[in-house]
Amino acid sequence: MSRPEIALAVLLLLAAGLVVTGVALLSVPIGLMVAGVLVAALAVLFLVAVS
Repeated sequence: MSRPEIALAVLLLLAAGLVVTGVALLSVPIGLMVAGVLVAALAVLFLVAVS
């Protein structure tokens, strides 16, 4: 992976962390937190596959 791809992957993971934190603070069901993490993981896997 090139530097821009690594940076994008890190940003996606940070965004997922913020989403999970926000959802947890709002006491929204765990299913939504899991969905957010899965979406971020799929985005990272897509970046790895494309590179």
